[in-house]
Amino acid sequence: MRFSNAAFDAVTCTLGLHHIAPADRQQAVNEMQRVLRSGGRLLIADAQPHKTGVRSLLPQLLLGHAIAERPLDQAEKLLLAAGFIEVTRSDTTVSWIGAVIGTAPTSSITSLAD
Repeated sequence: MRFSNAAFDAVTCTLGLHHIAPADRQQAVNEMQRVLRSGGRLLIADAQPHKTGVRSLLPQLLLGHAIAERPLDQAEKLLLAAGFIEVTRSDTTVSWIGAVIGTAPTSSITSLAD
């Protein structure tokens, strides 16, 4: 299903970025930006390495591939390349999940949709 331009106030991508082929990630983020209204927000939450030496076995087993890939480091760059403004990164209450949030610019990128 294809959504129209500027259809949403917010878009989320939770534990999904690392499942998109690296060569397709910029296109995916561009598409997320296309469907956001001006000033809309994009939240990407994904695996991140532990900041302390303590590691839980379950996240490491389930998301070890994603943690090693560091998808949030990539997400920051992808959002900036797509023209998002106010791109910030933060931790969540789950130590192995972080978030990157960006705001869609006031000018649209509808040319990417054509």
